[in-house]
Amino acid sequence: MPTLSELSPEQRTTLTQLKRETSQYQANDAVLRELRNRSVEVISESGPVAVGKTALTTIVTNENPAIATIGTSTNRTHKASDPENFTTDIPLELLIDDIRTRNVVNYAVIEETGAVYVTYPSGLSAPYNIGPIAADNVNVLLNNIGSERYQPVYIISPLASWKQNIDESLGERPDTITQRMYESRDSLEFADRNKDVFRFVINERGEDAKKHASQTIGAIALRQQFEPAAEKDVQLILQEMIAHTDRYIVH
Repeated sequence: MPTLSELSPEQRTTLTQLKRETSQYQANDAVLRELRNRSVEVISESGPVAVGKTALTTIVTNENPAIATIGTSTNRTHKASDPENFTTDIPLELLIDDIRTRNVVNYAVIEETGAVYVTYPSGLSAPYNIGPIAADNVNVLLNNIGSERYQPVYIISPLASWKQNIDESLGERPDTITQRMYESRDSLEFADRNKDVFRFVINERGEDAKKHASQTIGAIALRQQFEPAAEKDVQLILQEMIAHTDRYIVH
């Protein structure tokens, strides 16, 4: 994937426009027909960077054979932590064309890095499909899939746990983490404004805490009984995480 500085002015303008249009996106009739004809459910995991979305997805799918990871396609380069059906290094222009012709279920643009992520209908291959999806895609998925087959989850972490995750990620990819704090702040503020839309799951460091979080997500996905996070805890954690992003953002 070209770095942000290597994108042409036209490409940057296009990404800015696509980002602005994200929440109004509507898939074309052929995609909507395909989604209606297949009895699939979608569980999106939203949240800021370094909160454990990918790790929790892996645990949930390993423990629940009926649940598969959403197939995602992107122009960014491959990471060791990417799941098997995460397709990377796709030419940017191809992704832009498919968004423009509305051939995808949903998409996300990360302007700070120049990365674009899309979900094709083929990426929803199981009865239940789960994976990280940008928070501002919630309304798009509600429109394209329907509320009866879509459950939006938002993952948060107590500040001490999140700080440790960020510090570890900074060692692996410092530039990307810093750039994605802008996106993370937008995501957290969106979740704070739309708390009635999401099912919040608290993910902390430690195997027991991670197991509890993954079991909660699995229960949500399969529409089983689960214990929701306390509203006061969700509010406190959201406010602490939003405030912490100021450390990385240049005003």
